[in-house]
Amino acid sequence: HRPWGWFERLSTGNRFQVKRICVKPGASLSLQSHKHRSEHWIVVEGSAMVTIGEEIMSIEEPTILLIGVTQKANLEEALVDVTSELWHMPTFRHIIVTEPTTGRNPAVDAEELANLIFSNRLDEPKIERDPTKALEIAEIMSRQAACGISVMGSVYLVGDLLKFAVERSGGDLWEHLRVH
Repeated sequence: HRPWGWFERLSTGNRFQVKRICVKPGASLSLQSHKHRSEHWIVVEGSAMVTIGEEIMSIEEPTILLIGVTQKANLEEALVDVTSELWHMPTFRHIIVTEPTTGRNPAVDAEELANLIFSNRLDEPKIERDPTKALEIAEIMSRQAACGISVMGSVYLVGDLLKFAVERSGGDLWEHLRVH
């Protein structure tokens, strides 16, 4: 045990080791710099403030991500920042790829989007073309994994999901929007 909490070694190999670290609320680890190794952190409960270089960021516990977009002129260019984060962020425990059902432009095919997102990930895509079914799947998964749901995509996907959620609860979408 340390003043900041504790750790245990879970696995060790020639070029890696896996540790479980528990940091007490309000405590912190000392700043470290490594030239010949990298570290990958996954916050499994709560949140953490992390300093990388001069930047301080908040890392949250794992989330189920629901993503769907409408077509743009250059899909890969439009999603370059998103896909880079999805490749390197273990925050997203599961990613469900779907397709918006409304909008001026047609939806990007869920399989095409999944291929782009998952080209550098080790996990397999979960594809559900119907966004309302995708949301229901995400809700079940979030209850089982005790984690939240994040939605990333076009305004049309958000609109599809909002309409479904309000109708499911017996509300009137326009009345609901006027209240908020």
